[in-house]
Amino acid sequence: MKDKFIAFWTHNTLLKILSLGVAFILWLIVVNYDDPTVTKTYSSIPVEILNANVLTDNGKVYELPDDSGTVSVQVKAKRSVQNLLSRDDFKATADLGKLFPDDTVPVEVKATRYSDRIDAVTIKGREVIPLLIDNFKERQLNIQVSATGDISEGYMVGNISLDKNVVKVSGPMTKVDQVSTASVTVDVGGMTQDISTTEDIILRDENGQELFLDDITLSRTSVGINVQIWKVKMLPLTYGYQGEPASGYGLTGELFCEPESVEVAGVSSVIDSTTSLVIPSSAVDITGSTSDKKVIVNLEDYLENGIILTDNSKTATVTVGVSALQSKVVEVPVSNIQVMNVPEGMIGKVGGLGDVTAVELTGLGQVFDSLNSTVITGYVDALNVYNPEE
Repeated sequence: MKDKFIAFWTHNTLLKILSLGVAFILWLIVVNYDDPTVTKTYSSIPVEILNANVLTDNGKVYELPDDSGTVSVQVKAKRSVQNLLSRDDFKATADLGKLFPDDTVPVEVKATRYSDRIDAVTIKGREVIPLLIDNFKERQLNIQVSATGDISEGYMVGNISLDKNVVKVSGPMTKVDQVSTASVTVDVGGMTQDISTTEDIILRDENGQELFLDDITLSRTSVGINVQIWKVKMLPLTYGYQGEPASGYGLTGELFCEPESVEVAGVSSVIDSTTSLVIPSSAVDITGSTSDKKVIVNLEDYLENGIILTDNSKTATVTVGVSALQSKVVEVPVSNIQVMNVPEGMIGKVGGLGDVTAVELTGLGQVFDSLNSTVITGYVDALNVYNPEE
């Protein structure tokens, strides 16, 4: 038996080689049937931009069109390998050092794992991506601030301050030029106390519409805001005057102010302790007046620190009635004239005048016009008419 086996392997060499070949082919068929080579597509692979300084060093910026930031690839490999892969195993790059004159740049994709077991990696679709290239621009904008919401009744928004009042906006010139204002808003709805908060900066165009520009860079994206909430109160005006009218003129008794009260606002600690707005008498000088004196007073000059006027009108008018004096002669009963300071042991009596004496009066106004002479009284000081030592 042993001799026959040895003879089989030492003779019929061609048949032996053929048998081995058939066996290998059968093995390949079996292997490929169980683990065939397949092609699979991996989508949404982000493109990484390399050597961006090629543009930025020359004052240029770029952006990718909305649909150009990712690519898809077709990968040819064994099924067993494909089962181990995901899109995260591929890296797509675009080197700006290879920028074409038409502002496109080629995309290269490489496998980061199992590259030795992958037969081929092919970009699906376009192999270059376009760039939108623009000049770089930077602007500095003042940050505008406004309050929204309905504050509690009896209160108003006072001073609003920001911890930073400017922001730098930079990016493609065509986008930066769209920006008209930078602003923040703070909600004061229902507030009765001061507010400290942080709010995001909003960019708006010339029409006031909010801009959403991903390729714009801000030096800061938010700012701190402090809002004073002031208490509102009605204050009466108190006032007076100083001086005397011109000779021959007198006061009619009219003294009034328009308005009589004003609305003010301020911090509660000051408002609560303030009962009136005082216009000093020195502000209304009637010296030498020959007619009604009207003085327009700037109320802001007399406000306490921490209080403001809420009305648009900042003035009040104080009026002092002045008119020419009138004179008339009235008959005063002599019985209405008393003698005072009569020396001891003596009697004082007014005589030689009859029952009445004529008296000239000077004055004005309704009381003067309707004066009843019988109610006028007078006196004679005996010390001035009799001195026994003389």
